[in-house]
Order: sequence, then structure tokens, then C-alpha cells
Amino acid sequence: MTYDDVTKNKKRVHYNLWLDLDYDSRFSNKYRGHNNTPDNIILSPALFDNKKLAYKTKSFEVFKPNYLYKNRKVVRWKMKGRVHSGGGYSDHLPIIAEFSIDKNEKSPLKKIEKKEVNRISQLYNKTKLTSDVLLKNVIVIYKHNKSAIIKQKNDRAIYLYNNAQDLSEGFSYDLAISQIKDYHGLKEVEEYKIRKHNGKVKNYQNLYLNMKNINLFNTKYQNEIVTNVQGVFKKGKLYFDNKRIKLFAKNKKNLPKENAKVLIKRAHLGYYRGNPQILLHERINK
Repeated sequence: MTYDDVTKNKKRVHYNLWLDLDYDSRFSNKYRGHNNTPDNIILSPALFDNKKLAYKTKSFEVFKPNYLYKNRKVVRWKMKGRVHSGGGYSDHLPIIAEFSIDKNEKSPLKKIEKKEVNRISQLYNKTKLTSDVLLKNVIVIYKHNKSAIIKQKNDRAIYLYNNAQDLSEGFSYDLAISQIKDYHGLKEVEEYKIRKHNGKVKNYQNLYLNMKNINLFNTKYQNEIVTNVQGVFKKGKLYFDNKRIKLFAKNKKNLPKENAKVLIKRAHLGYYRGNPQILLHERINK
């Protein structure tokens, strides 16, 4: 859903203000470490036309000062046994939105800048595409079965799930992206067409990132291929440098043995419901 969907759709639709925020910022509650949005503000088209009362676009936010949210946790109320101790706060963070009654103000939708999109990094700022986006010189840096990861030099990478059968690893293309989606926070290209074949790329592995040089928990590295991944595998997580990150494989045979020392030559850095994770698409030797 976009602002245009609300104002132009012939059917009566509504807009959920969580869509104004990046996916990893969408939470007012945490449950077992996962982001949740039980609290919502949902608007009808009348709150976008500015005739009487209008939503101020992009004003929606979660109120989370340090005394309410700290170390990625909601500072909830205190309990002694099953009795409330009278300290702490709700485990739901407040959500805020601003509205205008200024009749002289132009439609708030006109304030939204429409910039040309031609880089993968810009797709991460989009919930959906209203027109095709032409990405030039994207390189397939990883391919497994019908899935692939593409990247532009000096820019980000993005995942193509189960629709990359016509692409080859190590080759460059111009792609027309017609639709993207968020799969529990993992950005994916859902629909695209090949506009141009640019040929094979030498040393495309230079676009991989070394685990030692990055922060695996920084969401800007989502969908990158990471090398030199080392640690110990315990109970579904990889332990390294006094840290831990979930190790996920759709095929459980790809996971290492319990308590095994792990060295992964290349891995897909993923994201699921507010938490980074390492995705294994192939079996590792150690």
C-alpha cells in the first residue's frame, strides 16, 4: 500500500502508518526477541485530502526514550512473583502521528519527493514499485538453483528468490525491476525482466564482504555475501567474538553438527523479523 493507492484506488482502502517506517523500525512490542506491531494507526482516504483534518506525511513514529527502550529491549513493568511491584512501564511502546487542520496548506502528498530510482540501495527505501525501475550493470555474485543475489559496484546487494533461472553467476545484466517485496523483513526482487546482457565479470568475488571487516548486525549489510565466517555452532546459533547470530538452513542437512567449529567460505547474510541471520543455501564441510 502506498499513498497513491489510498487516494487513487477506486475501492475504499486504508493506510497503515507502520508503512511509513523502515521494516526494522516497525515495532511497538518485542516478543521473544522478535518485532511486533500490535498497536496500529490506520487512516482512511479522507485523512489525506487536507479538506478538514489531514495526516502530516512521514510524521508517524514510535516513542522510545532510554527509560522505555534500552539495549534493544522494552523496559517493561517489574514483577515479584506474580505481583506487580509498581515500577516500570507498559511492554507496549507509544506510537505517535501528527495531523493538520490548516486549510491553506497544500495537499501533504505533494511534499513527497519523487526521485529517480536506479540503484539497488534505493529499493530498500521502497515498500512497492508503481513503475519499472531500470538497474544497470547489476552483477550476479551468487547463484544457487533458481535463486540468486545481485549487486552493483559501490552499492548494495538484493535477493532474487526462486526466479533467477535465466541469470548466471559472474555475469552482468541490465534489469527492469517491476516489483519487490519484504519477506519478514528480507528485501527481495519479486518480478523483473532482462533488458541487456553485459557479459562475464572478472573477479566478481571481490564484491563479497569479509566477516572480519563488517558488523554482521548492521542492517545495511542485508543480502550481502559474507566470507570467512568462523565460529562454533550451538543450538542453532553461531558463536563468535562473544557474540551470536542465528544460522538458518531450509534444508537442515546443510547445518553443521552441534558444537562443531565452523568455517564458511561464503554465506548469505539474511534478516528475519527484526533479527539478522546467516542463511546457508549449500552444505558446508566443517
